[in-house]
Amino acid sequence: MAKIKGERVLLTGASSGIGKALAFELVRKGVRIILTSRRFDLLKKVAEEIIYTFPDTMTPLAIDCDVTNRKDVRKVIHFCAEHYCARWHLSDWSL
Repeated sequence: MAKIKGERVLLTGASSGIGKALAFELVRKGVRIILTSRRFDLLKKVAEEIIYTFPDTMTPLAIDCDVTNRKDVRKVIHFCAEHYCARWHLSDWSL
């Protein structure tokens, strides 16, 4: 298995289901994540659950984003580029 500790992942559809489960698994393995979802209220709760479960991890960022809306997608991409200037992996579980 490839080394993923320390990598960065932009995870869409992270407010529930597979996306939420993947977020927890990635953080458990030491990955830094940005969570996105259309349902920001649920997404904030997921971020809080991750912080509670993994208190020593870096706080995940939560951004509202509808991946079917180009404006939202551009907003997230620009945010990552401006604030992190690093390579990000994209995982889309919103479909």
